[in-house]
Amino acid sequence: MPFGLAGAPSTLQRMMQNTFMKELDEYVVVYLDDVLVYSKTKDLHYDHLRVVLQRMRDARLFVELSKCELVPQKVQYLGFVIEPGGVGADPGKVQAVQQWPTELLDRKQLRGFLGMVGYYRRLIPNFNKWAHPLYELLREESDMTWWPVHTEAVQRLKDALATVTLLKIYDPDKDLTIKTDASKYAIGAVLEHEGQPIAFESKKLGVREQFIPAYESELLAIVYALMKWKQLIGTKKVRIETDHATLGRMLTQKNVTPRLGYWLDKLADFDIEVVYKPRKQNVVADALSRRPDFIGAIVQTKKKRVKLVTEEARWAEQYTKCRDFKEVVKACTRQQEGEQGEKGLTLEGREYRWENHYLWVSTKSGWRVCVPGNELRKEVCTHFHDHILAGHPGLERTRAAIRHIFWWPGIESDIEGFVKSYVQCAKGKASHLRAGGLLQPLPIPEAPWEEIAMDLIVGLPKTKEGWDAILTVVCRLTKMAHFIPTRQCASTEEVAKLLMREVIRLHGVPSAIVSDRDTRFTSEVW
Repeated sequence: MPFGLAGAPSTLQRMMQNTFMKELDEYVVVYLDDVLVYSKTKDLHYDHLRVVLQRMRDARLFVELSKCELVPQKVQYLGFVIEPGGVGADPGKVQAVQQWPTELLDRKQLRGFLGMVGYYRRLIPNFNKWAHPLYELLREESDMTWWPVHTEAVQRLKDALATVTLLKIYDPDKDLTIKTDASKYAIGAVLEHEGQPIAFESKKLGVREQFIPAYESELLAIVYALMKWKQLIGTKKVRIETDHATLGRMLTQKNVTPRLGYWLDKLADFDIEVVYKPRKQNVVADALSRRPDFIGAIVQTKKKRVKLVTEEARWAEQYTKCRDFKEVVKACTRQQEGEQGEKGLTLEGREYRWENHYLWVSTKSGWRVCVPGNELRKEVCTHFHDHILAGHPGLERTRAAIRHIFWWPGIESDIEGFVKSYVQCAKGKASHLRAGGLLQPLPIPEAPWEEIAMDLIVGLPKTKEGWDAILTVVCRLTKMAHFIPTRQCASTEEVAKLLMREVIRLHGVPSAIVSDRDTRFTSEVW
């Protein structure tokens, strides 16, 4: 096959896979022209090599001896170093990353850096922690302004890759343990063999997921970890360690919410054993779920000082200013600080409680988060209606999505006013009116005052006689006009009498009258 063909890599890969079809994933790994043979013992390895070399001979494939490594204990393969102690990063690649500048001035350089470092993200426990500010620069609305926080992120990624921990090689014969934990902002998990990590995972929770109850977020962490590593788990029994004591009982409940039912249905495909571990004994997963970058947003001031602004602080400040919830929050706080330490409080027929830095209210559909202040309420409406993932839904869908999580006094009218006042939706809304017909000119009358046109001019200053409107009557043929003073509040009968006295008395009864849709002109009097 000649060089330069666009389909050459895929053709070569398919040919190599067909050649070693029976040995793939048993003791052979193939990527293009790189063939890796692995075995548990040296004698077994020699047998595997004989089979592989025979396959190459049958396929008329030739190898260059100078590029072969036979029976090594340590090998570099596809950017990784594989040895009996585990899997690590290729030192050459690590050195190349260290030589990258700490200030990346365009998106091409930034994508190249993130692509190289992201290739080793499974070796770095907190990869998203440091890469998150850099990924924000790649968004379309970003102006690619480089701040000290981005320089710090690049340097921390370099340091993390330079000091990466060796991950144990997965052994299908050993038992698996998954340690999970969830915080208000993220979920974390680590896959282990006998206490040695095999892989790390962490995920930042979305806006809606941040408001689900604690037990649901703990279950979400388990589901996420199992689905992420299902190719390694298969049908094996997995021990899951969590710091939430009620998860074991929740997995056997019969009456659950639709969301929990959806997650429990996914868990039914796995053989799991949930074990309660206090937080002090579940350090790794707890750290992954409580990473500080998940808690708030980094805000850069003009003096290039970086400060951490948490959502909790914003909401707490709004609660103290909101007239609807200020006294309720104070009462709930006082009750929790009392001797009984109760969380519930009933005021004006509604049950409230203060939990996880938020005020909750009991509704017919369950507990909802109370949103204080017009600013936060507008942000909630904007997120569920204007956000790119929301899709600008209609009034009912927006209302249902917001009410599923939040509540505040007057929520119905506020959502309706927000949706109806959104200009872009009004412009893009399809018209369901019947298409207008072609404009037809009025026929020209054959005689003066045979057809007339009349209208009312209103909103004029009131005269001494009390007139504040003018009834205009025009002959459609001669354009002769009569301007008759009247009142803006004149009734249909009064307008008809004026027409009789000032026009018909002089010119006769017209055969047609042209007017607008004023109620005084569409009455049965005419």
